Amino acid sequence: MSEGYDCYTRTVLWMYDVQVHWFNDNFAWRCPRSVLQAFFDANAGPRHMDIGPGTGLFLADHRDKMKKKGVDWPEQLAFVDMNPNCLQAATARVGVPARTSCVKANVFEPFTIPPSKAIPASNAKFDSIALMYVLHCLPPPSQRKAQIFQHLKQHLTPNGTLFGATVLGKRASHNWVGQATIWFYNWNGIFGNLEDDADDFVKALKEEFDVVEANVVGVVLLFRATGPKVK
Repeated sequence: MSEGYDCYTRTVLWMYDVQVHWFNDNFAWRCPRSVLQAFFDANAGPRHMDIGPGTGLFLADHRDKMKKKGVDWPEQLAFVDMNPNCLQAATARVGVPARTSCVKANVFEPFTIPPSKAIPASNAKFDSIALMYVLHCLPPPSQRKAQIFQHLKQHLTPNGTLFGATVLGKRASHNWVGQATIWFYNWNGIFGNLEDDADDFVKALKEEFDVVEANVVGVVLLFRATGPKVK
């Protein structure tokens, strides 16, 4: 996903949920995991693509909730990442390998989902695409990051939804824990978001989608875009 994607070793992924979705979410970014999970639950469609799935936490939790409602989610699932460890971890955690297609791809370049048993059609379209905690990991500037919206929307149905969450840069209202964390992550190349601003992402989304909704919780931008524009 970025120059820092190779930091996600199996050991790091084993600790990831505690470090990121307990400590960072609560104390550094001030956007609790419960908020992020509810946002994911509200936007994930039956045919879902996940960019940078991490450990598959949001997806596995959503699948469990849907099963309790009698819904066998997902119908189809595609994971896109540059790190095979993330692809393997997320696939194992969600637990529907027969319906899951994994693609190693750079999101800065157009990519295809090759036909497979999970997704037979070569031009398959998805109801939703998630970018949960991806944009802040991509190399700057934010205007370059926003270019990925243009080719991700090609994978959506006409009524499809692109949604995600990203930690904003130094101009956001960081507390001292957040300031120390964001500077450390940028220094070692895990993040590339010091200059990331909500307005840049929202403006880019509005150029590619008919309807864009966004709000900031703590220092995390939650965004949702529907109706990909045909140009």
